[in-house]
Amino acid sequence: MMSRWTMAVWVGVLATAGAAVNLAPAAPTGGEAILSPTLLGYAGLRLAWQVNLPLQTGEGVDRMLVKDAYLYILTTTNHLFCIERAKGALRFGLPLAQKGLPIQDPSFYDGKAWFMVGSRLKVVDPRLGVITENTDMSSIGTGTIFGILRNKESLYLADPHGRLRVMMPGEYYQKFSATADDDSAISAAVVDEDFVVFATTGGSVVRIQAKAPVKEWQYDLSGGVRAAMARDGEWVYVAGLDTKLYKLNVLTGSNGWPKNFQTGVANLWAPIIGSKVVYQPVGDKGLFAVDKETGLERWHLPQGVTLIAEKDDTAFVYARPATLVAIRNSTGKIDYTLNFSPLRYTAVNRTDSILYGADEAGRVGCIEIVPNR
Repeated sequence: MMSRWTMAVWVGVLATAGAAVNLAPAAPTGGEAILSPTLLGYAGLRLAWQVNLPLQTGEGVDRMLVKDAYLYILTTTNHLFCIERAKGALRFGLPLAQKGLPIQDPSFYDGKAWFMVGSRLKVVDPRLGVITENTDMSSIGTGTIFGILRNKESLYLADPHGRLRVMMPGEYYQKFSATADDDSAISAAVVDEDFVVFATTGGSVVRIQAKAPVKEWQYDLSGGVRAAMARDGEWVYVAGLDTKLYKLNVLTGSNGWPKNFQTGVANLWAPIIGSKVVYQPVGDKGLFAVDKETGLERWHLPQGVTLIAEKDDTAFVYARPATLVAIRNSTGKIDYTLNFSPLRYTAVNRTDSILYGADEAGRVGCIEIVPNR
């Protein structure tokens, strides 16, 4: 296994040369397989590749994110790994921050991952395998609420004082700021070239112009918002602490469902957009699939944790205890369950139908659906 020191040397060479270098070759298993090929075969699945991350003693996986051609893995010591999904090649590993510093989920723009690490902006270019920007943003306060978002002309971030700060990229001066009418904290936002929609802990969902603090509409929930919102074309899905899931039109602010969906508990997790349903995780109460058009429940899996991927009408769900559940969205029928006990971490993949998981030792597996099964 490649040592962390060896990886550091390679990253240093990469930063100097300005060119991407594969740190590990693609391999179908990468040593002992993370899941039994025979077991996967029974379900019409196969292990396409496996990468063994060079984790340190006591280090584990914190988050896995799929974006475009890459799988990003952030560890519990704030080390960032990037795997090229098509080849199963570990492109690079780099220290994003010292252990213990809070790191927000990144946003993605111009092929790069934009991280807020405490009050610092760090931009990672996966094609080069280096941090291309490392900027002190402490003028906004002690940290941001949901990370940083951007469009062509501006950066958007929420400070701890209830303001949406709009900054100039590159020069990082503030263009303007915006607040909710009740000055409650801004907990989530989605950004377009022409507008921004933000939600607050007070329960307001507000659309403003992207270039000026001009409010265009406001929708008031009966409870606050803590989770990220999910945009799907002209709709944005908002999970409220009032136990409701809302579907709002980003152009008009009108409600897209006759009746808001009720989960029965405060919604602390972001909705996940599927092709025909919206998946709403609700912690110990499981996972709901909600029809996009009607707002009605398609199915409820009490042991469900999160979506891994979709294939046509089938949702592949990670469930407790460490189980893969293949369930039909149209009928709620479970096709099969599979023991996923080695896996402790999964990624939500809305790019294609590939399944990604990792175990506590840092073995990362790519699982494909066998064609014509």
